[in-house]
Order: sequence, then structure tokens, then C-alpha cells
Amino acid sequence: MKSKKISLIAILLFLISFIILIAGTFAAYTRAQYVKRVVASKNEATSFIFSSNYLYMRDAGSSDYPLRMIPISSQTNVDITVTVCNYLQSDLTRVNDETINYTFTAKLVDSNGESLSDEKLVDYSEMIYISGEKFGDDGIYTNTSTLTGGSATTHFYEITCSKENAERLMDICIQIQAVPSGSNQGKLVALLKLYSGTKSDTPWSGKFVEVTDIEMDTTCFDAFNYVISGTTQSTMRLKWDENYVTLSPWSLEMLGNVAINSGDNNEKYIDISVGISDGSYTLQFYRTNSIPANEKGEKVNNYVHFMEVK
Repeated sequence: MKSKKISLIAILLFLISFIILIAGTFAAYTRAQYVKRVVASKNEATSFIFSSNYLYMRDAGSSDYPLRMIPISSQTNVDITVTVCNYLQSDLTRVNDETINYTFTAKLVDSNGESLSDEKLVDYSEMIYISGEKFGDDGIYTNTSTLTGGSATTHFYEITCSKENAERLMDICIQIQAVPSGSNQGKLVALLKLYSGTKSDTPWSGKFVEVTDIEMDTTCFDAFNYVISGTTQSTMRLKWDENYVTLSPWSLEMLGNVAINSGDNNEKYIDISVGISDGSYTLQFYRTNSIPANEKGEKVNNYVHFMEVK
């Protein structure tokens, strides 16, 4: 009788061990399949990454130059920085693994994107600079550069003009493109139009460039441009909801790398002195999490606030 009881216990222990083995094997298989799905998804999303703060991605053969309006002040020197990057504007960790050789071209044109007359070319090429150089006699600036794969890299192209000539720039546009060599996967393009967005002694304010209506669908945007402008000398507070967006590193650098403070409910903010030399800034905000379903302009407008420090 005792021998039979021992045999039953042995059989029971064997069955329990077998069940544990099967469960463990299934769990390991499930984890392996999950990892495979994650890796496959990541590879699909990072096949070719080439981005900019102002330029739009278009097909390699496209002749379309989308219009990008940029506010400037005639009270201060013009200073606009165009970036070319090898990472997603919405996610600095999503970097192109491949090295990108590209040609950056900026051309002075009229408001319709047509070439300027020889007389105007001579005139305007003397007053506007890009990356510290004058535009050529043909009104064109060209630079060939390389974004090394595997690490987040940003190239800066700074467009400058003295405040004495700022208003005259509003009569022309700057046609820009960044074209990768040996690639048919797309190019970055835009037609930059500068316009006066401030008047003398105008209080500072901020708004999203892309959000033109509170009812518009904003789920198509990976990142947002946020323009702050004004002329009065003041201390302003820029705060944002880190649950939804975060200020890009180069935007923070442009504002002087001031300290980022923490508020309630994952709110971040910085205090900046404005109105001393610049009349406007265009900042970039990246998304920090997935895009909310059915997101509208009204919701996005509440992600960032810009106000005077009392």
C-alpha cells in the first residue's frame, strides 16, 4: 500500500513538472515572437530618415515647393535658421543608420517662385547672407555636406539680414531644397516667405504655425513649429505639457540654454528675457508619446503656453 502511494506521488510530481515545462516553453516562445515583432516594426519605420524644421519631404522628381510663412520684425536684425537632420523631428532616438550625402541649395526668387531680374539679383544678393556668406551673382547658395549614419546630427543654415533691409526682404522668397545623392527616396523643399509679424512696442505672444483652426485634425503632425514674437523688453515664461510635447534641444540652445524647471502634472517651463535684440523665434516641439486619437487644434493649443512673468 505504501509503495502504491509513493508511485502516485511520483506520477503527480512528473505531471506538475511537465506542465511547468510546457508553460515555460510557451512563455519563452511568446517573448521571442514579441521581440521579433518589435524589431521588425522598428526596422520598417527607420528605413530612410531625413528631416528639417522648415522644409517638407517631397518625392525626388517633384517640382512642388510648399510655401512656409515666417514672421520677422523690421525693428531687429533678421536671423532665421533652417535645419537639415538625419532623425525624426518628433523623436531624437529615431536616427537614420545610413550616411546621407546631400546638396543644400537656396535661391532668391520672387513671390511666385520665379527667377529675379539681374538688377534685383545684384541688389538683394548684397543685403542677405546665408551661413555667413553672400548669395552668388546668380542669387544661389550651394553647399554639399554629409550626415553621418548612426548618430543624431543637425546641420544649421542661418539666413541673416540687417534690420535696415528687413522690410525689403518681404518682396522676395527664398527657394530651398536639400537633395540626397544617389537616392530616390525623397528630398526636403520649401519656399520661404518672410513677413512682418510685429509692430513697435508689440507685446510678446506665441502660437503654433500648423494649427490654423481649433477644429482642424492635427493627428497628421509628428512635430510642431511654435512662433513667439514681439518687441517689448520683458521676461516671458514658456511652459509646456511634457505628457504631450517637449522643446527641441536646438530650440533650447537658440534661447540661450536657460534652465528647464518642473511644475505640476509633468509641466516644464523656462523663463527668458526677450525684446532686447530679436523680434521673433520659431521653436520646435516634438511629441513625447503616441498621437492622441481624434486630436484637434483646440487640444494642441493647450500643450504650450507663453505668458509674461508677473
